[in-house]
Amino acid sequence: MKADYKKQIVKELENIPEEDLSKIYEFIHWLKFKIVKSQKKETKLNHKEDPLKEVIGCCEGPGDLADKHDFYLYGKKE
Repeated sequence: MKADYKKQIVKELENIPEEDLSKIYEFIHWLKFKIVKSQKKETKLNHKEDPLKEVIGCCEGPGDLADKHDFYLYGKKE
């Protein structure tokens, strides 16, 4: 059985007070943005020719460089 989500959503919306519909509308737009953004990010990650691939491992540094980069760059303590 194929779920008809559109009809189910509309049915749920019928029971929501009018003053709350704007919040749901904003949430739907936020959700659509997150889904589109996620799909674009996934597409970018699937590219075979990653320009940073060539520089991975090209330099040496302390083992905790990723975690403490502010300290190494700016001398900031945690």
